[in-house]
Order: sequence, then structure tokens, then C-alpha cells
Amino acid sequence: MHSIWKSVFNTNDSIYFNSEFYALGGNSQQLQTILHKVSQQFTLSNGEPIEPLLAPLPKQLTIASLTKHVLLLQYYIDSFTFLQDYQPKKPNIFCLHPVSGIARAFQSLANSEHMNQFNIIALDAPAQMLVSQSIELLTNLNHIAKYTAAAMCYHQQENPLHMIGWSFGGQLALACYHQLQQYHRNVAYCGIIDARAPTIDATCTNESYIVRLWVLITLIAEHLDIQLPEHFDLEPLNYLHLTKQDIIEQLLGDATNVIETWLTQGNVTEAMSLKLKQFLAMLVVSKANFTASLHYDPDFLVDQLYVYTASAPRLVNEHSECDISAWERFCKDPHSLQIQHVIDVDHFSIIKDEGFFKSLRNDLEAILS
Repeated sequence: MHSIWKSVFNTNDSIYFNSEFYALGGNSQQLQTILHKVSQQFTLSNGEPIEPLLAPLPKQLTIASLTKHVLLLQYYIDSFTFLQDYQPKKPNIFCLHPVSGIARAFQSLANSEHMNQFNIIALDAPAQMLVSQSIELLTNLNHIAKYTAAAMCYHQQENPLHMIGWSFGGQLALACYHQLQQYHRNVAYCGIIDARAPTIDATCTNESYIVRLWVLITLIAEHLDIQLPEHFDLEPLNYLHLTKQDIIEQLLGDATNVIETWLTQGNVTEAMSLKLKQFLAMLVVSKANFTASLHYDPDFLVDQLYVYTASAPRLVNEHSECDISAWERFCKDPHSLQIQHVIDVDHFSIIKDEGFFKSLRNDLEAILS
């Protein structure tokens, strides 16, 4: 990237990684030349060139920010996985569940006979995103949506688009809906599968907020079959005086530091190393999840949402994941919120439930017809 900039500006003066494009005297013609050269030299895994304008360029355009921008486009485009043999004449369903970071979470959906008339394309989020320099961007839901939506536009260039989001993927799907509208793309179907809406109860105390975060960390460990080390016992009293935003930053930050220290000690197996990297990946996206709850855009409204709820609680003594009334605020007309209840299924089973697949198929067929 530095070589490209040097050649376009044709100068012997130093161009630093944080030198701003327009401050260097750059103009629109030079920018077009840079983007053309970038598309020639940066490619996707299939060998095709990257189109930098798939997503809006960074506001502060530097060598560093443009490099991150291109690498994130490359990462998200390559991270969408086709879970069946792709059939060009079938409509695509983009599936989002970034916390697990595993596209195969939707494999049962792809294998169901109810869904065999669709291409199931799922977002995979491999753990190597943790060692990339873009980790800071990935903690922001709007940034995740920016590049996820751009990747959808790459994989499907014609309208309309159809997508579903499970768990935190529901919040990401809503953010992608917003982003796709800004890209002037039409979203015909957005399905929310047992997901909390991006809002937060103002009466939620700091104590209960800390407990929610700690339960999340414990659930991630159980999901990955990791026995947390003794020194992972972070003291809740250290966080009580903080704002909710700072609780997110510091508690999840401290948890990340402990895991990173454990990972770099050098005495963990290769299998455990992979699990710890997945743990870190899930902490990063969980941070985006909780931060989104504090910073959602209440003015963004959609034409229609389809919300599918699991009636059984995720945990003992916990309510269902999905609060229907919280999703209504995002619809232009509350009557345009379509609700499908899946009876006697919990949060983790809904994505494997044939009854849910049938409801999903019926809704999609109604839209397509």
C-alpha cells in the first residue's frame, strides 16, 4: 500500500502510514488511481480483485486506514461460506451468528428438506481475526455491519436480499439492514431468531450488569469445554463504581488479558490454543453486543421484521431470549412485525428445529411469491 501511494504522489518526500490523503495534496483523480492499483494488487481467496468501494472509505484516509479497510473487506467476503452446492437460480439466504464464529451452526438449516430451494450462505468468523490489527474495529457493531453488508453485496449483486440472524446475529442483521439501505440495496426479508433487541433496561443495576457479563464469560468457557484458571476470578467490586460502558470495557478487557496471558505462556496444547483464540474471538464480538445495547439508533426503522422466539428459557430461571415488544420499536408500523413462536424449544435448539425450518420456509415462500 505504501508503494502504491508513493508511486501515485510521485514524491521523494516521506509518506507516513498515518499521513492523511488530502493533507498530502491528494485529489480525486489520484484517489481513483490508488483505488485502481489496490484492486489490481489485493485479491480475494478466489483470485478476484477487491473492489475498495464496496463499502464506504474511511473518513480519515491514510495508508494504515485504507489497508485495514481492504483487509476487512477481504476477510468478510472470504468468511461467507456456502453450506450446500451453490445453485445460481435459487434465492440466497445470508445467515449471521458471529459470536460462535462457526458457519456450521447453520448446517442443520442447510440440510433440512424444508430449505432445499434456497442457497444457505453463513458468515464464518475464524479466530485469526484476533491476531489481526483490525481487532479494534471488530468491537464496534456498526463496523461489523459495514463490512458484513458489503460482503453480502459482493456475493449477491442483484436485489432483493434475504437474511436471518440468530442470537447476537439478530442485532447484527438489524444493523446490516440499516447499512444495506445506505448502500441502496433492497432487503425483502430479515428474520430475527431468538435474539435480544439492541436496547437496555435503564433500571438495570451495575451489579446485575456485571453478573450478566460474568455469566456470559462462563457460558463461553462451557461452550468451548475450557476449565477457567484460578486467577480468572475477577473481583466484581472493582467494577461497581464504573459506568456501564466502562464495565464492558474493563471487565471484558481484563478477561481478555487473562486469556491472552494464558495463551502466550507457551505451555498450552495446539488444541487448547485454538480454543483460547476462539474464546478471545467470542469476547470481542460479545463486547460489540453489549456496546450495541447502549448505542443503538432509535430513529432507524424498517418496513418489516420476522421474529422467531424459543419459548423455553436459555438458562434455568431465565426468561426467553427474545422480548417481542423491544423489536416493535424498529418497525415503521408495529403491525408489520411478524411473529412466529416455536413452542418447547430452547435458544440452542431452535436453529435445529424442523418446526422452525417449516415456519421460515413458509414466510420466505410468501415473500418470494
